[in-house]
Amino acid sequence: MLSLPLEPLAIILSCLSPEDAASFKAVCRHLHKKAHSYQLDLFWQPYLNRLHAMDASVSVVGPANTAWRSHCFNHSFTKIHARQLFEIEHFKTQIYEGKINLPAEMARRLVRLPLTKTLSALEIRHQFLNEINAFLIAPFSSSDSPSLWLQGCSLTRIPEDEEWLNYFKTLKSINCGGNQLQAFPRWIGECKSLKYLNLDNNQLEYLPESIGNCQKLKWLWIDNNRLKGLPESLGDCANLERIFASENQLLALPDSLGKCRKLDCVYVDKNKLTSLPSSLAYCPLLVGISCEHNFLTDLPVSFRFSQGLTYIHCSHNKITYIPKELAQCATLESISCWHNELEYIDIELKKLMFSCDNKDGIELALQYQNNNYQRQALTFLRNVGRATRAYLPCLDSLSSTLVEAVINQFGDLNLGSPSPCKTRVLRLRN
Repeated sequence: MLSLPLEPLAIILSCLSPEDAASFKAVCRHLHKKAHSYQLDLFWQPYLNRLHAMDASVSVVGPANTAWRSHCFNHSFTKIHARQLFEIEHFKTQIYEGKINLPAEMARRLVRLPLTKTLSALEIRHQFLNEINAFLIAPFSSSDSPSLWLQGCSLTRIPEDEEWLNYFKTLKSINCGGNQLQAFPRWIGECKSLKYLNLDNNQLEYLPESIGNCQKLKWLWIDNNRLKGLPESLGDCANLERIFASENQLLALPDSLGKCRKLDCVYVDKNKLTSLPSSLAYCPLLVGISCEHNFLTDLPVSFRFSQGLTYIHCSHNKITYIPKELAQCATLESISCWHNELEYIDIELKKLMFSCDNKDGIELALQYQNNNYQRQALTFLRNVGRATRAYLPCLDSLSSTLVEAVINQFGDLNLGSPSPCKTRVLRLRN
């Protein structure tokens, strides 16, 4: 009944008298209402299981005495249907543009594929789209190589059947970047030998929880996707060293990352993060965090306990305050926080803003200038050593007020060859 198209219903109604047609519609409305009530919610379970077979993200377990199954079915059905239509149009476009070459019979089947919104049609399309992707992957798969390179192959999914699982389980490196993947198979956790996984530049909306079983995984590329979160199980990847997750829609990072004892770099630029997990401070090998272009308002105080953190790049955020306790981190050398909303920076953090000898004061002045705190910039300029000639080009970006302050502080600058800075300084001197 769920897979019955609307056309037969229209035919039935056309054969009935107006009175019988009204009665028939009333019965259909009653059945529809009951089918979506919690008393008959269990009725939807078999259909939900069929959707789950096509998309592992579809939940098949929920609270009792509610109509969650019917709601979950309708939502998941609509989502899978829309995804399939996207895949079909994608392949038609790729064929038209000559980017892929399918066998004639497969191309004809693609054109004739039923687009009706029924569960049986959904399953037919699912199977056929698996066949197309398997055909595109086949030329690049080799049992003699521990690596699989599928960069830019126009893929929309990785087939989840047993044959492909057995092949992927042998791989140490998988590169599926630059495709149109919207999900990755749940059996990724069975790839026990996997060390490098590249899924950047796709359409991924989630990563399977099973990825935490990839105990040998070292580097993970997931830049430029549609991820809103990362699985907590990622913290179980004992050998994870680097995460590249920039240009997504991440709202938060899992606290479990603090369990990754070998993690050394985290790149999460251009997301929607409002905070960083304090647990990152307890990754003993963590060297750097890049979290620019987010919505951070502060940095975790716990970073003062970090044993190896060297730099934090947090420019273009909403940071108003940097904890002075970060100065207690013995390994921390620099904090780059351009274009924030800093209200105050403690004197103890001066050397952390920029770490190299005499240039730190000038760079800090530039930073304060961007944050509209020139008075503090002048204070720092008066407390740093003599500027070096090699770093003078930075003065070209300073306001006249700050250039004058530099002249007052470093009156005998060797300005070298003509430059906008030299012109401005000479004009001010005169």
